[in-house]
Amino acid sequence: MDQKIMDRFFKGQCTEEEMKEVMKWMHSDASTSYLSKRMEEFWDREDPSDVTESLSADRIAQRAINTIFEPEQDLTDVVTGRTSGFIWKVAAAIVFFLAVGFLFRQLITSDPEQPSVTEDVPLIIKQNPKGQKSKVFLPDGSTVWLNSESRLSYAKGFRDHLRQVHLDGEAFFEVVRNAEQPFIVQTGKARIQVLGTKFNVNAYRQASGTAVSLVEGKVRVVMERANNGDNAMELSPGEAVLIRSGASDMSRFQFNPQEHIGWKDGVLYFNKDDLNTVISKLERWYGVDIKLRNDDRKVWSFTGEYKNEYLENVLMNMSFTRDFDFEINNNEVIISFK
Repeated sequence: MDQKIMDRFFKGQCTEEEMKEVMKWMHSDASTSYLSKRMEEFWDREDPSDVTESLSADRIAQRAINTIFEPEQDLTDVVTGRTSGFIWKVAAAIVFFLAVGFLFRQLITSDPEQPSVTEDVPLIIKQNPKGQKSKVFLPDGSTVWLNSESRLSYAKGFRDHLRQVHLDGEAFFEVVRNAEQPFIVQTGKARIQVLGTKFNVNAYRQASGTAVSLVEGKVRVVMERANNGDNAMELSPGEAVLIRSGASDMSRFQFNPQEHIGWKDGVLYFNKDDLNTVISKLERWYGVDIKLRNDDRKVWSFTGEYKNEYLENVLMNMSFTRDFDFEINNNEVIISFK
């Protein structure tokens, strides 16, 4: 198989003919032999003790995929929404076999007195870079809309009596009801417990807090506090809760659906946002890097709503009220205030 075609395949850039060629190759004995050989090279090169210290499917897969495919290939390219479900299955299978290979080597090379790692199961990882969104179908039939620059992970097939996912970023959930298997969303600041419902979670690490907005059903938001015990709050449809960074309590409020969940339908929403917030939203939404010249020291309070709009049109509209010029060069944007 041509390496350049494989690179384009894992970046989601194949032509229709190339896609058919890769899929045909994936089902052949040649692909099995190729992957096995490259995996052996990976494990021969890895230090088992080093891998043990950071045992997680995504960390192992990152190094392995660099070996199996292209040195500069990043795991993000494999699991972003750009690729089809089939491509993800291939990547997930690679992670699974790498984990099995690791455990096998551990049994051979580890000290017999040391307990073997048997509880680690393959993780399914879905993540998007800036400028990209994706739709994720979970094993239980639930659906997740994953926003730009966000990461969702969960154990393959779920386990035990819980359906638990970990979120870094923003996602909208439509959860299938199952009273015998509660659904839990774990973020850095909170744990959201549900049975069957529709809700949004905004938990970007760079943000000033975590927000949970309920559209339908009922959720219980638990704020995990190290010293004073957990703090919990139940939401009804139309309500949201905000957990500010460093705060010890949560605040409940009614939310604007367009502002909180419009993003999944292509709505970019600003509500009295300052300059830093506007720049952050634009970079994440369009996948660009924005540089400022003659930085505007005036107080920003920008409000606007754009649906499926080009970046150039959004900036043009903003420039009329904020008095700036702009240049767009591929993924770089320069804003020059007058």
